[in-house]
Amino acid sequence: MLFGGGESKKESAPVKDLKRKFTDPNLEMVDIDKMPDLTLIVGSPGSPGGQKGSNVNRGSFRNACGAFATMLNGNWAVSGMSEIRFPDDSPFAFQVILRIAHWQFDGLLSIISQAELVELAKLSDKYDLRRLWCVAIDMKKWLEHFRGSGMACPAHTDLQDFILITRIFGYVADYEYLLNCLAMRRVLRKACTTTRRAMQRECASEQTSLQASMVSCLGCFML
Repeated sequence: MLFGGGESKKESAPVKDLKRKFTDPNLEMVDIDKMPDLTLIVGSPGSPGGQKGSNVNRGSFRNACGAFATMLNGNWAVSGMSEIRFPDDSPFAFQVILRIAHWQFDGLLSIISQAELVELAKLSDKYDLRRLWCVAIDMKKWLEHFRGSGMACPAHTDLQDFILITRIFGYVADYEYLLNCLAMRRVLRKACTTTRRAMQRECASEQTSLQASMVSCLGCFML
């Protein structure tokens, strides 16, 4: 029966069982802080970036951005939890932001890939972390690697990635330059398409004219 009737209700799965279900059995844990008071589980089992856990200092995490401060201000269910999960975020990007928030710049990579920069940009946009990212990006010169690689104007798919990266991280001059590159490519593509169609129309017209001339000539021969 829906509302009782003397029958015992079916018990729901214990919280620990649910956590175990959504936790990688080989979960990698990293101690970001030597005396942690908060555990963060980022990502999901089977997702492209996998799942990783970090033991951090609650105060350092709170000071990383306004979103995290609001999360721990006491008005939310997670405020008093010792473990918080971020199943939809990138473990790599989260590890980087946690290193920065704990002033562990020596633990950051000297060079990161284009795909990793995109992950950082997306996390930055989601939680408004630009202020924190810019410190590390300028210190580690992560974008200089791409500026000095000879890519005056990247390939089309790369171009869209770098437009996203420079916009989110606030590199206005680079953003405007890359946006102009993309706009020029689209204009040239349209121009080429228009020119090709115009040539096809002229060719068809010329063929029609030639066919008319041939018919006329044949008519003369038959007279």
